[in-house]
Amino acid sequence: MSSSVVTEPSAAPARPEAPKREPRSRISRLLARPEIGALAAAIVIFIFFYAIAPPFRTLPGLATVLYASSTIGIVAVGVALLMIGGEFDLSSGVAVTTAALAAAMMSYQFSLNMWVGAISSLVIALAIGFVNGYLVVRTGIPSFLITLSTFFILQGINLGVTKMITGTVATPNVNNIDGFGSAHAIFASDVDLGSCRSRSPCCGGSCSSSWPPGCCCAPGSATGSSPPVATRPAPGRSACRCPR
Repeated sequence: MSSSVVTEPSAAPARPEAPKREPRSRISRLLARPEIGALAAAIVIFIFFYAIAPPFRTLPGLATVLYASSTIGIVAVGVALLMIGGEFDLSSGVAVTTAALAAAMMSYQFSLNMWVGAISSLVIALAIGFVNGYLVVRTGIPSFLITLSTFFILQGINLGVTKMITGTVATPNVNNIDGFGSAHAIFASDVDLGSCRSRSPCCGGSCSSSWPPGCCCAPGSATGSSPPVATRPAPGRSACRCPR
């Protein structure tokens, strides 16, 4: 008669404890964030120009900087969202130009309300974004290459179609189109900043914070070689004098 021997399973070897990480200070965690580098660079650039450029310290200079920053920053928000998702869009800048050209030419050539042109430009911008996204998802090609191709395509369309329709590479003045006044009041109105007025597009020309408040100065010629002329007087003035 044989007896069976029951062996108990050996216990699993204990795993070595992971080394404990020393808690980092709040300053170390803050400096490790990627956006801190961009913020630090912006502060350094601001201090540099504040020290060497006296006009940079004035309100008109600040208004000019804010104007340029706003036009770039609006596009940068969308590009930043793509970069957070690991993608990139090289066609965003030229797509803005395509949408603006479409709005101006459609409103002028077809005598449409300016709001129709603005809505059509929004539809065109959405269509460009949809095509880019669709091609990236369906083909698996990196967004860098897809949007680079879109960049060159749109650049050619902007030059070719504008030249074919208007005879030049610029759109006609649209300040007399119906709806321009209300669209200008919403998207490009002037804002008083103490002793100056912030820079904004007006009357189909271009304005500067250094020009008299309420005056709209448009280029004197299509090429910009002639001095700018005043097209809208300031309140209480019979005329405006634009700088050369």
